[in-house]
Order: sequence, then structure tokens, then C-alpha cells
Amino acid sequence: MFMANSGQRNLLMTPSTNAHVLLAGRPVESVRRRLKVASVIYDNVVLEAGLYRAQAGSGGSTNFRHGFGPGETPLWQTAHQRSIAKGKTFGISVGLESVPGVPATSMHPVMASESEISWAATLEPFAAEFPEGCDWISWVVRPHSLPNEVSKLARLWTDRDERNAVLERRFPTNHVRSRIIRDTNEDLAICAGEGWVLSADPLHNEVLSGRLRDEEGWHLEGFALPIIVPAIGDLSWEAVSDIRRDKGIRYLRDILRDVEVAAMEAAMSAGDLESAVHQLVDDELIKANEATGALRSTIKRSVLGILIATGVGFATVGITGPLGIMTAAGGSTAIGSVIDVRDAMRSKRSRAWLGALAKVKATADA
Repeated sequence: MFMANSGQRNLLMTPSTNAHVLLAGRPVESVRRRLKVASVIYDNVVLEAGLYRAQAGSGGSTNFRHGFGPGETPLWQTAHQRSIAKGKTFGISVGLESVPGVPATSMHPVMASESEISWAATLEPFAAEFPEGCDWISWVVRPHSLPNEVSKLARLWTDRDERNAVLERRFPTNHVRSRIIRDTNEDLAICAGEGWVLSADPLHNEVLSGRLRDEEGWHLEGFALPIIVPAIGDLSWEAVSDIRRDKGIRYLRDILRDVEVAAMEAAMSAGDLESAVHQLVDDELIKANEATGALRSTIKRSVLGILIATGVGFATVGITGPLGIMTAAGGSTAIGSVIDVRDAMRSKRSRAWLGALAKVKATADA
């Protein structure tokens, strides 16, 4: 769809499902941190180019995308710009052209509403920050229409979410709720088709958390496990690039994939995903460290000073509901093919991935 799936683990970030926090200043810092974290733990990061505009209120909603023209400088929306647009009336009017190509002289309003949300979101200003030789981040343009299978999947999820009582309570205005749900499901369906992970802001992630809290039966079936050294999101882009050049980083990513599968298996029996994740990774890091005695002096238990997070803004869950829909939006392996993590961690790659993890931690602590 956007690009060929090379078998690597890729992450997608779009303006539409990050629109809430794509504001100049402190809000956009959270997106920058996620970009840096994703640059370390994913093989590739795919960013959608252009500007996404969306308005919604009690009377309806509108949204559209467009690129930046020659000479235009992409800028983030400011909090002031967003605040003055909120509450103002927006609408759609139509008219009949008496002469083809000549704008109609008489227009008739078909929709008008006060704006509860007014987003003008773009990721493009980040391009000026990326380091030289940044070959892991690519830009794509969303096509005007999504493939039929992607659209069908997005509509099925959207129809289900529109009847979700949890989301109705969270977003009481119908058209606002619908806008957030549709944008989230379109991006998740794209990721499902490509086998990618979606990174979304907390507001759009609520569509997923709302599914899991819905009384009618959505269930968690998979997730991606970000293992994040504290402050990694505050590293310079040059430091991120240096970490990516470490030969052991790809083995570290492989370990993360193995761990997420085994952690889910443990959570299925223990019933506590976060506790299972913490316990599994803590135990296996200790065992892997002991299996590579030569590394003890450099790794020690300081390697275990990592933060394990399952809710850092990565929309990485696959959902199975009453409609029988399932997607590997998180790219995780099916539960039925759980890998024995202990064997993987004690293999010859132990030195490589532990070394990469130590480098990540040392860089963040510097």
C-alpha cells in the first residue's frame, strides 16, 4: 500500500492520529520522544507527509489532507490558533454550476456547526531535525482512497466502535467521537494490511482502550513491548543514529519480539499483563547476563535499570471482537507459536543484544 513489507518491523506515524498533540511547544515534545524511541526499537519509521485538517462539532465534521506548495514552510499549529478556531462556525455549502468550471453564484449550506475540535496537524517540521544519513525514516503520501480491503476493515471496526458505550461516555458529541474513531481505525487498518505498528497520541489510543473496557466482548490478543531506557526520548538525534549503528541492535529487536509473545502467554494465565511483562524481562535479563560471564563486569545489574512500559503511546494491539475480526496491528506472533525465550536469550546472540542494551543505557545516562 504505502511501501513493500520487507519483513522488518516498521512503525507508522500519521498527522491524523497524532493531531491532538501536534501543537508547537511542549505538546509536540511528546511526539518527538516517541519518534526517537521508535527509531531505536523498530527497524524503520514511516511518516505521513502533508497537512491534515479536521473540524468537528455537534452539527457535523469535515476533514481533508493536502501537501505543502513550493515555498511553503511547514509549521506546527499553535495553541492560540487552535483556541481561536474552537467555538467558531464551520460548514459545507453546495451550488450548481451554470457554466462548467465556473464557480456557482448561489450556494446553499448543507452543514454548519460550532467547532469543538479544530486541528491543523503535520509531521513535516521534524524533517529539519533528522541527522545526516537518516535512512530509517521515510515519508509517504496517503492515497486519495484506501484499498478496498483496508477500507472494509476500517468500516467494520468503526461500526463496532460507534456502538461502544465506553467511547460514547468519553466523547459525548456524536460527530467528534465519530471523527476520532474513523481516523484511528483507518490508520490501524493500514497497519494491519502492512504488518506495521501504529504510534498514536493518547486521545486516539482511547479508541483502543475503550474497546478493551467495552462490556460486549473485545479482548486483548497481542501487543508490542517497548523496552525503554529512561530519558531515551531526550537523546539527540545524533545519539539515536549512533545507537542504531550498533551491530547488536537488530538482535535486541528480535529479543523484544520473542519477549512480547512469551509475556502475552504468561499474562493469559496470570491475568496481569504488566506484572507478567516486568517479571519475565527481569528474570530473563538476569539469566542472559549470567550466561555471558565475560560481560558481567560491564553489564552488571545496571542493565536492569530499564523502564518497561506497555502504554507509551504505541497503538500496538490486535483486537478480536464479536465480529470475529483479527489484525496483527502490533506485528506480534500468534499465541499458538510461542517461542522459548530462555533458549533464545542464552544463544550466541546474547552478547550482541546485551551489548546493544548496555550501549543504549550508557548513552541515555551520559
